Amino acid sequence: MRNSKRYIAQEIEFHKILMRSPHPHIVRCLLHTPYGFFMDFHPCNLAERMKQPIVIRLQHQWIAQLASALSHLEALRIAHGDLRPPNILLDASDNIKLADFDSSAKYGEQLQAEEEPYVRLDEKCELPLASATSEMYALGSCVYYVRFGREPPIRPMREVVGECRKSGFPIPPEIEPHDTGGDAVYGEIIVKCWNGRFGSLAQVEAALKDVESKEARKWCEDFLQLHPIGLEMDEVPPHPPLHNKEGGPGHTRSP
Repeated sequence: MRNSKRYIAQEIEFHKILMRSPHPHIVRCLLHTPYGFFMDFHPCNLAERMKQPIVIRLQHQWIAQLASALSHLEALRIAHGDLRPPNILLDASDNIKLADFDSSAKYGEQLQAEEEPYVRLDEKCELPLASATSEMYALGSCVYYVRFGREPPIRPMREVVGECRKSGFPIPPEIEPHDTGGDAVYGEIIVKCWNGRFGSLAQVEAALKDVESKEARKWCEDFLQLHPIGLEMDEVPPHPPLHNKEGGPGHTRSP
């Protein structure tokens, strides 16, 4: 059983750091005492919000905001340590507010939370040390979740190890996730995150910004092809249409 006092004290220490170095997409601690802390209220988390229809614009926004928050933590040498949809809050304007730092760790320390597919266990089913790579893996799974509304189809390492031991087959030293559901927009970045192929989270943030910029430009070009006659600015819709209701990236319901 988790020692609640120890985890509260740990979270307070990280909030002290974040109060000195705030970020717009990390939840704000208003006050802390030796016994607890008070934060801004936000009405829902990402897991709850994804049960509702989502426009493509929000997908791009959430992915970019989440990457920005993690890049900021990277500069502080802090790993969130438990990055998954229930710990990603949304404010009343649908902006990301990363929360729940009770499992956070400084880079090089042992991670504490074990929630596959948001952490990659080794062949001994042990947690990795906190690093940009461990956060990158969780980010890749969160991007997949935002795109499809479900967790990525990565087999839990404990299940793989159990089957190998039962059958007598050797445990594979490394299993590289690769199934991104045919996501032509973010698929390559997701796979690179899962397999630690970026040098830093700042590099991931830059790659995601490039994707967002290309998608915005492509949407504008497609719109102008369909509507070649000059338009007044207030005639242009503010964002792309709703997600593909037949499934695929943006689909928020389980198959």
